[in-house]
Amino acid sequence: MIQKLARRYLELPPRRCASWLERLWLPMPDGVRLATLHFWPVDEAPAPTVVMRTPHGTGGGLTPLRLLGRLIAESGFHVILQEVRGRCESEGRFTPFANEGSDGKDTLDWMVEQPWCDGRIALAGVGYSGYAAWAARARAPEHVRAMVVAIGTSDPYRVFYTGGAFSLAAALEWGVGLGKREDVARGHLDLERALAYRPVREADRIALCETRWYRDWLDHPRRDEYWDALRVPLPEKPIPALLLAGWYDLCLRPQLADYATLVAGGGAASTRLVIGPWSHGRLAHRSFRGRANNALRVTAREVSRFLECHVRGEAVRDEVSPTHFFMPGGGDWRAAESWPPAGVEMRGLFLQCEKPADGRLAWEPSSAEQASKHFAYDPETPLESRGGALLAGAGGARDQRGVEKRSDVVTYTSTALDRDLDVVGDVKLVLHAASSAFDTDFAAVLVDMAPGGPALNVGQGIARTRWRELQSHEKKAMWLPPGEPQRLEIDLGPVAWRFRSGHRLRLQISSSDFPRFDRNPNTRDDPARVESEGCKPADQEIYCDATRRSRLVLPVIGSGS
Repeated sequence: MIQKLARRYLELPPRRCASWLERLWLPMPDGVRLATLHFWPVDEAPAPTVVMRTPHGTGGGLTPLRLLGRLIAESGFHVILQEVRGRCESEGRFTPFANEGSDGKDTLDWMVEQPWCDGRIALAGVGYSGYAAWAARARAPEHVRAMVVAIGTSDPYRVFYTGGAFSLAAALEWGVGLGKREDVARGHLDLERALAYRPVREADRIALCETRWYRDWLDHPRRDEYWDALRVPLPEKPIPALLLAGWYDLCLRPQLADYATLVAGGGAASTRLVIGPWSHGRLAHRSFRGRANNALRVTAREVSRFLECHVRGEAVRDEVSPTHFFMPGGGDWRAAESWPPAGVEMRGLFLQCEKPADGRLAWEPSSAEQASKHFAYDPETPLESRGGALLAGAGGARDQRGVEKRSDVVTYTSTALDRDLDVVGDVKLVLHAASSAFDTDFAAVLVDMAPGGPALNVGQGIARTRWRELQSHEKKAMWLPPGEPQRLEIDLGPVAWRFRSGHRLRLQISSSDFPRFDRNPNTRDDPARVESEGCKPADQEIYCDATRRSRLVLPVIGSGS
């Protein structure tokens, strides 16, 4: 009955067969046994198989993960759910990202020898399980027919570092939330005190769950041999892949990088990309609510269609475009042949501030010989994160009104649009700025201001100046010459947003987005090891004149003003 109701809620096709569950202890070559559930499709001949390996446990009773296994099995697939090494009931020691390739390969090698496996295998995963899927495919590509990865990526470094800044809130919450063997409930962790604690490297201890891998991530702020060993190579030849992402998810940037790699390898026709109005699986804002935007329904429909077409090999009635994305602001879904879509024009929206009290965005550059805005940044009173790529319920689109009242935030606002403006693609901020510090951060938020409110964050980014202009593997910091203007580029992320007629665009610039990112102490010291007394305030200057043209670079479809 529960499965029937779930199928109706998720709008899945009627079940194809009954299912039954088998529990296994799958031995690895070193003797470690992994807890494994096998859902059988009853009365089916050897059939396709879907494999998902998870660090969060399969639980007892009809948990959401077991329900998922039942639903897929009753659609005529064998389903393998496996707890990864060292997690929950699986034996061994867990180290994030370390063993998923080898254990995944050994699991696949065992599967293809079983009489119930017909050789048609799909790997699937959500979050960390998505990484585990990519890792297994890389080690055993000959066994894998298709991939399904939701809010996950092959590249952990891009999850934990953005613009050189450490994704503190997500790394700490996820890192300590894993616990020693089983997930620790958020209520059992002192995350609020831990996030505020210095040095950042000891925040796991303050959260009441000291974790070696959290400290490893902090010890490697640049992409190096540590991260290279964890990064999974993607297929050199096309393989059918379904990528499910969310506009406010912390995996969005690296997941789109995975998509670009797959397409560059010739997988444009076999790669399906879906980006919804979600924040790590949750609806990002109440204004996006609707049956067509429910993350569970969309995911279930897309996965069901994909498995039938690319794993079972049965024809799907209606053709779908390779890319399908939700357009916040416009409130509808769009289809395209690629990401970003064709027909995008890059336009500059320039910062202007002829007077210190001014702060305007205009399509024409400033003609002022010298113009700038000043603010002071104190690491001890950082700007609090409002939405964005955060876990739990803190992420998503949030009202940004009131932020501009802070003295450590400068804003630039456009006039009201006289027509709709569609911004679709990667948004960049070219910023000419100076600081009194040798190292600091500059953070920015692009905001859609509706008449009378709300003012929702569309795109966000940060740049740690010590790492500006360095190639990914270069480790020697580039210190700022205090007081001298520098050209910085801040990635505000991939977006798809319709700014409605009558709305205004606003850019908020500060030097912190905490606790989403760790605070820069404004010194040459390692931010992860600095204590409170080691922080220094900094004077920041933003330039927007005829020779230093700070500007937003917007990917626009059509025209707007």
